[in-house]
Amino acid sequence: MLGPTLPPGEREARSIEDLQTRLARIGRQIAFALDSTASRAEHSLTHERPRFSFFQMLSPRGGGRREAPKFEQVAPGVAKHEQEIVLAPGVEPESDRYLPLRVAAAAAEFELPISPVTLQNLRRCPIRDSVWDDESRQLFVRLLASGPALMRVWEELDFVDIPGRWMPEWLGIRNRPSASAAHRYTIDRHSVEVTSRLARVSAARGERYDDRHYTALLLAGLLHDVGKRPFVTDHAAEGARHAAVIMKRMGFDADIARWVRILVREHLTLSEFATGKNPNDPAVGESLARCVDRDPMLLDMLYDLTRADGSSLGATAGEEISKRYGWSHWRESLVRAMYSAARESIRVQVEGGYVDVDFG
Repeated sequence: MLGPTLPPGEREARSIEDLQTRLARIGRQIAFALDSTASRAEHSLTHERPRFSFFQMLSPRGGGRREAPKFEQVAPGVAKHEQEIVLAPGVEPESDRYLPLRVAAAAAEFELPISPVTLQNLRRCPIRDSVWDDESRQLFVRLLASGPALMRVWEELDFVDIPGRWMPEWLGIRNRPSASAAHRYTIDRHSVEVTSRLARVSAARGERYDDRHYTALLLAGLLHDVGKRPFVTDHAAEGARHAAVIMKRMGFDADIARWVRILVREHLTLSEFATGKNPNDPAVGESLARCVDRDPMLLDMLYDLTRADGSSLGATAGEEISKRYGWSHWRESLVRAMYSAARESIRVQVEGGYVDVDFG
């Protein structure tokens, strides 16, 4: 699959990974096509109105005439029709680069599938990864904040190659297998799964994030593994570099960009500290606090990201939990203890007058 000029060993390793990536892509295409066909077949059989013109002509309520389809507009250029999200009549995808975002947000919020015909039409939208404004950023964040519905909508968009057009860096992890056996999903699907688990109310202290911090948390969830490229030894540092570029290109403000970069860079840190260091050592808590610039809100965000990352891979309820991977009450207790140590370190620093921090 690759040229013979690569060094011995590297050629084989790249070939195996590329083969796994290709198999994942084909498998997802087959699964999507099968699910879409089955869904539409079931919908045709159970739909409340006659679907075909022959039966519509015989329908008394149609007066012997074919009934016009009914569309309920839910966003500019986007409508609901027969329990699917479709393009509104008269829409020209070629002239609307933000149409995929509005379609995706509507599909997630109404928990409806996107019509396969609409998905194909979205390919024609003139998407540019460098053209973002307040409206498009808000739509993107609304999509990321849609919870469990995000997984299905993102998969639908991926079928027509939309995410990679928003963020070219996404193509580097699309359908890529993870080197870790703990991952149940490909890297891109795992990243979306993590994002879908990030709630507005922090699991660290039970308080709601404001809009800007929650935006940064969602973006960090989506991008936390974007640095997992072939033969990259430190994917967290590599991911932080990519995240900074993506945030700048999308036009997010400097604070959000900085928070995302720190969270991506440190997304393994809390877990590593929890399983390898003593939380009762004040120096350990101080070291962890420095990783998040002694910012208690960033520490809360890191806790939530760690929790979502750990719970979306490895063992789940009823499966064996290893010491290194997965999420369990035992692992959560370790992470919580280390989180508390870092938060106490920040509190001591504040009371000592070393730093000025708002604890919320």
